[in-house]
Amino acid sequence: MRRTVLLIGFILLFAGVIFSQPPELPERVKKRVETFRIWKLTEFLDLTDEQAASFFPRYNALRKEQERLREEHLATEDSIRMLLDKKGNDDELKSLCNRLLENRQAVSELKINFFNECSEFLTTEQQAKLMIFEEQFRREVSGMIRDIRKERRKPFNKEGRR
Repeated sequence: MRRTVLLIGFILLFAGVIFSQPPELPERVKKRVETFRIWKLTEFLDLTDEQAASFFPRYNALRKEQERLREEHLATEDSIRMLLDKKGNDDELKSLCNRLLENRQAVSELKINFFNECSEFLTTEQQAKLMIFEEQFRREVSGMIRDIRKERRKPFNKEGRR
């Protein structure tokens, strides 16, 4: 029952995006997924107003920095691929590999610092839930998208319904 309600909410939330034309699709999808993420996170952690006021500015800063590091990571991976295709020199390749490792370390340190800050205002149970939230959220959204795609593939019946 709960999954059905969430699926309906998700479909309503994303209906415009799913059936719209592409030009601004990626940015709109990102914003809607982030809105959905915040809603699910608030519900999952069962945050009080005071906790939410402390948590979300830090969480938003974390997400912004994670996005910056992700873009840096992808750019470095692209540079490595190009260098490998060109059979580039080892020193450049080693430098890029080190940059990638430093990036991964920065991501880990960012998360550790964030969790340490959250321990000031989240309960131990909320901290544990926070640690498992991202993977659980990814699985849930992937499942919903898969369900929506299956629904869209169904043929229409005589009444024009799927």
